[in-house]
Amino acid sequence: MGQASGYPAWVLTALRLVVALNHVDARLVSAAEAEHALTGGSRLHSVDDPDDLLPGTGGSLRLALGRVAHQPLGQGWILALPAPGRPGPLRGPKEVTRALVANRSSVVLHTRTGLLWEPCETDADGTLAVRWRLRAANRPATAPLPHEAAQALGRTIGEATTTLEALGLTAGALAERAGTVRLGGAYPATSQVLLDRALVLLGHIEAALEAAPEVLHSHGVLTREQVLRRLEAACLDAIEAAASWPTHLMQ
Repeated sequence: MGQASGYPAWVLTALRLVVALNHVDARLVSAAEAEHALTGGSRLHSVDDPDDLLPGTGGSLRLALGRVAHQPLGQGWILALPAPGRPGPLRGPKEVTRALVANRSSVVLHTRTGLLWEPCETDADGTLAVRWRLRAANRPATAPLPHEAAQALGRTIGEATTTLEALGLTAGALAERAGTVRLGGAYPATSQVLLDRALVLLGHIEAALEAAPEVLHSHGVLTREQVLRRLEAACLDAIEAAASWPTHLMQ
């Protein structure tokens, strides 16, 4: 759906939602303002809530955001970017976690109730649209703090560089372009820096994983992939941390 090259599906879409929800939670924007920031007026968004987890919304994104706005201040929303071998902050139920990990779904969860928003693409009369499916999940784990994730990312980059250089390898192909999401006034400026860095690096890593390595011996190929997967996990940690800790939840 127009993601930056190499990204796991829906990363930027889920990022926009968690940013909008945390701005609503911080009482910095209204539900209508959050809806406009999320959709930009260019795509149709709807909510699929078969279990009536947000009663009375009738499929309307604005009404769903309005329900969020009436929740107690400081509840917070967390971004989860699961990948095989890395569930991230997901903590069940098992069947939900298993499906999201297998599909590399990008989702947003309420930090206390576990209410989960999962995006999927639909075709509304020939126009591409986003439908947010609401699910009941367990309360998620806490994301690492942004400064912790930044330090871990820096260490992983250093270790990866040393390992690849020792074997005469490089990471490989670079992504053609990188996208980002503006975190806005609910977040510290340092989180934007971390998010931008991790998104750019993630795009490069995903492009490199899809490209053929320049060496053919099995040890080099295996080592390169292991290094790239560790870097990928560190980037996902950093993106989750940057998006899941608005300023009002760190105070």
